[in-house]
Amino acid sequence: IRVLIRRIDGYFLGIFEDITDIKRSEETARRSLEANRTLLSELHHRVKNNLQIISSLINLQARGMDQDFCELMRALQLRIRAMALVHELLLSNPEASTVDFASYTERLISYLRDMHRSGVQIEVDIVDVKFGIETAVPLGLILNELVSNSLRHAFDDGGTIRVSLEDTGNAFLLRVSDNGRGLPEGFSLKENAGLGLDLVGGLVSSLTGHSHLSRPGAHHS
Repeated sequence: IRVLIRRIDGYFLGIFEDITDIKRSEETARRSLEANRTLLSELHHRVKNNLQIISSLINLQARGMDQDFCELMRALQLRIRAMALVHELLLSNPEASTVDFASYTERLISYLRDMHRSGVQIEVDIVDVKFGIETAVPLGLILNELVSNSLRHAFDDGGTIRVSLEDTGNAFLLRVSDNGRGLPEGFSLKENAGLGLDLVGGLVSSLTGHSHLSRPGAHHS
């Protein structure tokens, strides 16, 4: 019962309202919300675990294979890790439905540097922005391909990779650049791109964006 007492012209007016149905509805909504949060958390947990299992199976399959095959399997593992990391971040904050892209980028780049056992310096400048999973996953895969490409091919003995994301007002600009040896003369994204850059092109299209390559230095955006 909700009681409201008002003073009117020297008298008191008491209003008694039965709010049982309202309270029951609120409790039902609260339980439903809790159930949805639990379900969503379990979903992210299972997806993350399944991706880790797939990565482990790939690792087992690569044992005893030649170097080229192992490199292909490792590239596939990195792509899986880029996706799994999104679910890890969402799992760590059950209240959130978006991913802090700066935090995501830092963790992904740290993982890539460790996997490539690289001492290359990586500078990161990411605008404060959060993306839903439908945007964070393809952006993460794009970032994975471009940074991995620089780590594998750009340097002989150290250097710097720069990663930035800026808000241009009506769009976001993701830029990956390095001061390494650069791309071969005559290189074309349409004619010479391998699987990694082909994947980048497809992901950029899925985000209704466009890609651009410029020289000097391997610079992709």
